[in-house]
This record gives sequence, structure tokens and C-alpha cells, in this order.
Amino acid sequence: MESSVFLSFDESKLVSHIKIYENHLKQKIHLIPVCHIGTKEYFQNIVAYVGEEIPCIYENLKFGSIDDKSYKSSKTLDDLIESYYESYYQSYDKHGQEYKSLLKNFYKKYTSKEVKKLHKLVRKEVFKSSNKIIQIFDLCEKTNFNLFNTYVLQVYWCEMLGLEHQMMTIDYENDILNRNNWCHGDLDFSKIKDKTNLEEKIKQILINPTQQLINESEKERTMVMGTLLVTINFYRMDNCSQRRRELATLLIENMTTIFQDFENSSPEIVLKTRNTIVEKGISILLEEFNEIMVFYGAMHMISIERFLLNEGFKLISEESFEVFNVDNS
Repeated sequence: MESSVFLSFDESKLVSHIKIYENHLKQKIHLIPVCHIGTKEYFQNIVAYVGEEIPCIYENLKFGSIDDKSYKSSKTLDDLIESYYESYYQSYDKHGQEYKSLLKNFYKKYTSKEVKKLHKLVRKEVFKSSNKIIQIFDLCEKTNFNLFNTYVLQVYWCEMLGLEHQMMTIDYENDILNRNNWCHGDLDFSKIKDKTNLEEKIKQILINPTQQLINESEKERTMVMGTLLVTINFYRMDNCSQRRRELATLLIENMTTIFQDFENSSPEIVLKTRNTIVEKGISILLEEFNEIMVFYGAMHMISIERFLLNEGFKLISEESFEVFNVDNS
């Protein structure tokens, strides 16, 4: 069965389609496919759609090694880069020289020829682009192409496209966290309690990694380097409208023709692991409520819809919101 259309693009505007489902018990679920990049009005509209009454599972990945408060309070790309560097190295230095050596040896020993080749290509293209991209690439290298770098790159896209980023526009800290109906349904590495024991486990994993860990590490670095190449492509385009059109096209392509490849090539932490968290959250909330919402990245909606259909839900209606217009620069 083909999935519903959660995003559409008519060469003029990118539109997000909220889907509403119902089961035989008359329980309703709203799937709200969120684009991380859009206009300020778009984010205001979808937050208003959720409101403050119906329980809503929302996406907000929390990195244990990155100070949440520091990067969320950043309102510009430069502030974000500065806070990321500072936070990352504070965490990195705490682990000591043994950990640093183990990490360096891990990447040296277990990086495939394909990833090394891609790294070489990206480095070559980076140094033919802008100073800002070179700065971000330096950040990527120094942080071993951590997935958080994709967020930094997306914020740079916003500058180039004249748009806003979800994490910098929606006030999670002072607004969303104070709404009783918004339920965090994402990974939260900051809640790991036994961090001393965890560090010892990480060291042992780096010494004798499983093939799955090696594969996930390769996928993570490949994704960040691929995002860098997209960034360079945006930089080389002539104007904001052309970049917006390219972003919309990429998003539609990722959710249709190449979705299966994207899902398989992505680190499990990006889609599969978090989709499982959402599915469990839905089941728990439905034990108490007859109507709930899921406020999550558009790419997650294909699998979450599949879960709902398997649970006996049927699509009954939809609402649409414009994400951005190509010509509104």
C-alpha cells in the first residue's frame, strides 16, 4: 500500500499535509508532518493547530554530549557554532586522553575506503566554496562528523534560503515545556544516570566494536558529508528562489522515489529507533485519551502511518499548511 502524501510541491509552494485517522472505537490521531525549515508563519500555524488541550507527542532529540540550554538559546548560526564547539570540547576533555586515543584509533582502523574517498571529495569541494562552509567543515572534522552537525548545516541553509529553523523559531524552553498536553517522545541522552559506568562501556566498545556499531558510524559520517555536499550545491546557486526550489524537490524525492534507500542508509537513530518510541507513546496515550497528535519530522510519517493502519486506523480527513513559497524571498 502506498503511503499518504505528507508533503507536496507544485513548483511554487511546498505544502505540509496533516492527516487525521480514526479507528473503530472512534479514537482519532493527527499526524503532523513537520518540515524543519520553513517560514515563521508556518511554525506558528502548526503550533497553533496543536493548541494546549489534545495530548501531542513531539520530536526534540536531546544530545547528551551537547548542552541543550546552550544551543537552544542560540539565535544565529555563529552563536550556534560557538556554543557547539564550547559544549563539545568540555564534554570531550572530561573523558581524558585514553578515550581520545581510543576514538582516534577507532576511526583510523574502521573507516572504509568508500567513506575515506567521500571525505576526500567533500574536502576538495568545501575548499572551493565559502568561508562559512569551510568553518562548518572544520567543525565536522573535529567532532568526527557527529550527527549534530546536520542541524548546524540546516541552520546555514536557513540563512541561504531566507527561512527559519524549527528549533530556533518554536520556543520549546519557555513555551512548549510549559504546555501540559505536549509530551516529549524522542531520545534523551542527557537522562543517562550511570555516566561513569557508561564511559567504561564506551571505551570497551571502541576497543572491540561490533559490526553493527561500525556500520552505524559509517552511516552517520556519510549522512553528514552528504549534507555538506547539498550545502555546497545551495551555495553555488544564483538566488534564494532557486535554492528553495531545490530544497523542496529534495524533500519530495526523499519521501517518495528514494525513501526506502534513505531509510536503509540512515543511522537507525535517525528514523527507526525514534519511530519505535513514537509508536510506543501512541499506544500508551490511547489507553487514556480518545484523541492525540504526533508532531514529528515529515520523514517519520511514512512508517508511523504504516503502524496506524496496521492497528486498524483509517484516514478520514486532512489539513494543509504552506511551508514556504519559492518566490517569497
